[in-house]
Amino acid sequence: MRGSRSPTSGRSRSSPLRDDRHPCADTTGIALLAVLDKEWHRKVDEEVVGWLKEHSKATPKEFIDKLRDIYSRPEMKARFPHGF
Repeated sequence: MRGSRSPTSGRSRSSPLRDDRHPCADTTGIALLAVLDKEWHRKVDEEVVGWLKEHSKATPKEFIDKLRDIYSRPEMKARFPHGF
């Protein structure tokens, strides 16, 4: 039925936003890449938070030095070639 409503989205099935024939209709791979891409960020966040908990009296300079240390790692240089 062309133009009928989808029971899950409320959009019409003929909507360009929900066309299963479109190459972007399968976003599983894209979603997985997004999750994996954020994994490195979560690890850095955890490391920074842990460092801050252990160094609660750190000066701003010490904190910046820690960030520079993290961002000088090869995997981080690959993501941020121009540095911190």
